[in-house]
Amino acid sequence: MIDGTAATVTSDGGYVYETTTPVAFPTYGLNVLSAAQEAINGSYASGYFGLFDPKFNTLYSITNQEGTNCCPLYFAGSAIYANDKIGPFAGGYTETNKSKVVNPRYVSRFYSVEPCAPQNEVLHVGSTYWTAGGGIDSVAVNAGGTTYTDGDILPLTGSVAGTGALVQVTCAVSPGPVTGVTLIAPGKGYDVAESPLTIDGGTGDATIDITVTQANTDPVTGSGGESCCKPFLCGETYNLRLDIKGSPALRYLNHNAYYTASFYTGCCPDSPDDPQIAPVPVDSTLVMIGWADLILRSPIVNPFVEIVIQDQEGVLWYAPGTSAAFLAQVGGDTWNNYVSPGYIEGACAGMILNGAYVDTRFGDCTFQISDFYEKEPVRLYVSEMDLNGVSVFFSPCPRGPGNR
Repeated sequence: MIDGTAATVTSDGGYVYETTTPVAFPTYGLNVLSAAQEAINGSYASGYFGLFDPKFNTLYSITNQEGTNCCPLYFAGSAIYANDKIGPFAGGYTETNKSKVVNPRYVSRFYSVEPCAPQNEVLHVGSTYWTAGGGIDSVAVNAGGTTYTDGDILPLTGSVAGTGALVQVTCAVSPGPVTGVTLIAPGKGYDVAESPLTIDGGTGDATIDITVTQANTDPVTGSGGESCCKPFLCGETYNLRLDIKGSPALRYLNHNAYYTASFYTGCCPDSPDDPQIAPVPVDSTLVMIGWADLILRSPIVNPFVEIVIQDQEGVLWYAPGTSAAFLAQVGGDTWNNYVSPGYIEGACAGMILNGAYVDTRFGDCTFQISDFYEKEPVRLYVSEMDLNGVSVFFSPCPRGPGNR
């Protein structure tokens, strides 16, 4: 409803290009459309823009003007924020965003580009479901079994090498057969040829079909495969350098952020048969946890990352302080409760770093230069370093799925 008059607009990907009734459509009508959609889909779920006549500030119908000499126009888009009040009394008009006037003499065509879904930076260090492959991608019920409890988060059995995957079951009748299943943790080392796998619970006879991610070992675009499974020895100090670049880091520090985490694996066990004590491999999960703890203790880099550890058996571990509600949802635990089983031959752990920076800003738009709306994600770079600062590992391995 615009000025008491009902107007139906035709929109393509948020572009409003004409009304189906002969009414003047002002720029604030874009906010009316956006608010109507947000009431259905949630905040920031929609946005609209269009071409407007600068003389009358109303929608310019391209369809009705094809083949004619067009006039100067400007773009207008609906407000980013649903509330633009400066305080409890001033503002509150949810002003639209407008471009400068576009002179058609200097424009040959308009075009649009389909947007990409926003994706934060994700790095995989060491052996994870992405670098090693074998993480479960999707699941589907194969056989329902009996006497399962609705909502239970359960592991899988029936795989030779795959470990760590968790699924949550849905039962129409509880206890009863499984009617639906949701993947909670991907694990690693699974093979699609082993499908279906058994859900461990109830009578143990419900099964699911799986699809899995295989490691891409291409030397240019690959995630590393087995090359990211590095043994760590006792009696050694390992250094991991993390660099964080982008506008958020520059605004926070006036320079890009970097930090080197140094973790000592501990003394080697005494050997009565070898007086010189030869180094032996240790559980690489402890190294990843050590690095993660140091990174999260650093005030320079900890505002920019969230870290998840995938141990050598494929189980995901979360940072201390993670909310109990979230841990219950994913059937997980924090890594300060990790109990090492010792080194497992051929098994390696990994660390998943998620770029997770949200700029500090006012709760509502103020139209002041001190307010800021950050749109650039941080970029993460990580590599193991030797004592001379030379990269010695992980350079081919870190990029995760969906990076931009």
